[in-house]
Amino acid sequence: MLFSKERVELGLLQDIQSDYDFLLKNFSSAEDKFYDAIETATTNKKLALKDLDKLEKLQKDIDSAERKLKEIGLDNQVSQLNKIKSKADEMIKSATRIKNINI
Repeated sequence: MLFSKERVELGLLQDIQSDYDFLLKNFSSAEDKFYDAIETATTNKKLALKDLDKLEKLQKDIDSAERKLKEIGLDNQVSQLNKIKSKADEMIKSATRIKNINI
């Protein structure tokens, strides 16, 4: 026969076990998601940095094309290149921010 003190202690142990089981499940899930997110971020960072090199080359190509278009009198075509260059500049800024994030 259990005394009331033993029942309280048994109930306390069961409560602790229940709390632990609940926390273990939540923590394990959060931990898995955390490491998955780091892996995904690392992969995406590598892809963004590959694109950064390509974007920098694109800017050089645009600068060269602008000079050539101006030389042959097609200044009206330069505005289209400027739009592309502006968008490429924004992507370079974003990729540079990504580059500076430590994962």
